Amino acid sequence: MSKVKIVDCVYRLKSDQTISMSGNEIKFHSGQELHIVQDVVYVNGYMVPVETQRFLNEWITNNPNLFILDNRNW
Repeated sequence: MSKVKIVDCVYRLKSDQTISMSGNEIKFHSGQELHIVQDVVYVNGYMVPVETQRFLNEWITNNPNLFILDNRNW
């Protein structure tokens, strides 16, 4: 069983981004928040489809220069 890498982090995009996954384009806007909880990616409060989880998680973690780490105390 693998260990969780990201327990709870909010990443906010610095600029508009378009990524290509399996021939489809996914567009994100500047300021868009992507939240990772227990290695599960959420966008706008909704869990992204299971088939895109690994791809988005790796894209976020491999491109830290695109994001502002925006962890807040709630």
